[in-house]
Amino acid sequence: MDKYENWGTAEKNEFLAKCHEFVNTSKSEFSLTINSNGNPTDLAKAILSLLIACIKGKIKMTMGLSILSDICSNTEVASVVMDVFNYLDTETALSDNVGPDREYFSNFVKESQKLLTDKLLKERLEIDSLKDIKLLNNIFSTKFIKIKTKLFYKQRKYNLFREESEGYSKLVTELNSDNMDPKIMLEIIKSLIGCFNLDPNRVLDIILDSFEHHTDNKAENFFIPLLRDYMPESQRLTEVLAFKLRQVNDLTRSSYRLIALLIQYNLIELDNIYPWVI
Repeated sequence: MDKYENWGTAEKNEFLAKCHEFVNTSKSEFSLTINSNGNPTDLAKAILSLLIACIKGKIKMTMGLSILSDICSNTEVASVVMDVFNYLDTETALSDNVGPDREYFSNFVKESQKLLTDKLLKERLEIDSLKDIKLLNNIFSTKFIKIKTKLFYKQRKYNLFREESEGYSKLVTELNSDNMDPKIMLEIIKSLIGCFNLDPNRVLDIILDSFEHHTDNKAENFFIPLLRDYMPESQRLTEVLAFKLRQVNDLTRSSYRLIALLIQYNLIELDNIYPWVI
């Protein structure tokens, strides 16, 4: 199927027979497009080879459209065709020979419109390609650009002097209150993070500060369960603690006691924190 010159009815029928065979063998795969190993199926490769030949002019457009008309009568195979169109959409946009290839691709997709549903085309093709084949108008394109800009590039505004400082001060107040229930405290912390948009790592830093000043009377029953629920990842806890240790020249007795308690209750590993305490 690599030689496409002078294709006629016999070659077309042979190609369709091969596609039918590939569909049957691909039924057991992850999908008709991608197999269980994450590679293109034989069906997807055959359709890709065909479409490239059409775009390159090795097969007449009328012959290519006739073949597509037959294979796209199966909705599952039509979906594979659109997956291949999606791949070629990206390839022709990035190709060094972007001019001719892109133009031939757009023309072929435009002629294929009547064989495929608008839903599939809009779902799989890029916005620029949909504009090229007149499936999207300029109004939609303008709205899409505005939404994308707002979603990805517009910066959120924060009142750092009021909201964050107020949130962190409330957190410090709560951690030093008489509340001894770690479950309730965890819910309070989550509420403060959500309400004031607090940085979770900074919150962990403050919890460790408070823990360091209460290693005698609130450790085992309050801070240990709280830290275990709030930050179950030992690696993240170690990283935040290591950052804290880098900011001080001499560790205090309370700092050593904090580290010892975290190691004792398996919240951090001695080997991971040891380089920061010597």
